[in-house]
Amino acid sequence: MKEILVIDDDKDILSSKLAEINKQLKEHQINCEAVDKNDEFKNYIEEFDKKHMEPFSAVEDAFTQYLFNNSQIKLVVVDRDLSELDSKIQSESSITKGAMMAGVPVCGYSRRTDSLANDYANLKRYIKYSKTNLIDVSNETVECAKKVVNIVDGFIRIDNAITDEDPDFLKQKRSFVVSKIIGKDYISHYLENYNIRPIMNDLAYNLEEPVDLKQRINVHLNGLWIYKYILPQPGILLNEKALASYINVDPIDFNKNKGNILDDFKYTGPFGLNEDYWWRHEIDDFLLKKKLMDGIELFALHGITVKNCKCSVNSEIDAGYYCVISNDPVSFEESQSGFSWIQPGADLARVKNDIVDELMPFVFE
Repeated sequence: MKEILVIDDDKDILSSKLAEINKQLKEHQINCEAVDKNDEFKNYIEEFDKKHMEPFSAVEDAFTQYLFNNSQIKLVVVDRDLSELDSKIQSESSITKGAMMAGVPVCGYSRRTDSLANDYANLKRYIKYSKTNLIDVSNETVECAKKVVNIVDGFIRIDNAITDEDPDFLKQKRSFVVSKIIGKDYISHYLENYNIRPIMNDLAYNLEEPVDLKQRINVHLNGLWIYKYILPQPGILLNEKALASYINVDPIDFNKNKGNILDDFKYTGPFGLNEDYWWRHEIDDFLLKKKLMDGIELFALHGITVKNCKCSVNSEIDAGYYCVISNDPVSFEESQSGFSWIQPGADLARVKNDIVDELMPFVFE
């Protein structure tokens, strides 16, 4: 059975994480189990260190080798602070580096979730995680588990998709590979507007590596590209609030009345297990074909009256865009873009002016 390795130096927190993740894995009928192997890999690292006598690199190397020997581990979930682990591993960074070399994705979380609900913390986190391969799942236990289950399901689906293809599939252009994985092979040229270099630099590998490692690293790389760069920044795909803003429907009215009206345009690819996304170009084509101006006319076609979507900063004007830091609809006039951590293809992704003016000076890009 496939496994999710959960690492925490607090046994009570570890136990609660394992229980909730396994509960949700069972609910979604995913053939995977969250496991505690802290003692096992700590002992492995100690023995590895004794054999190789290279203390400056042994932790990362040992963890890489441990994952090679336990290929059933498909995801690592780790507390950012492991200072009480009673091991050579004192932080998540050694785990992330070791896992990266083994082609295994890593999710990290902080126990302090009280600071997550403010723009400054969100901005810092957004910029930081846009430049690292670590996937942030910081949240209270249930929401953290939802993210973890969605992520492991996504990577498993990518692995299966690559396995089902011809052996030469991975030799093709990466944008085509990813477009095929997410089910729309004709949009590969759009994906070229999403920058993959931040993760390519860290996941570079030797072409002489074994074939199975090549696939694992490609699964890791393609999954990170989809999860961290394509899905969260509205461009070709839109989350619910971004879609509501784009088609000019109040987000609350949209959520309450959407039903199955737009189901034909839903994203069904990896990492969509418990988060909804829609294909923007398909919605555009549909509205054009039906000669509808916006979502208000679309809902009216179904006998539903909805309010239009106002900018969260200035309610006198319509929104149309989406602030990726506050997760609110925002207008062009009340927001900015052009930051290095917003993808060129994400043309609806913006940041509110007040966040830029008040908080950006305290955050280094």
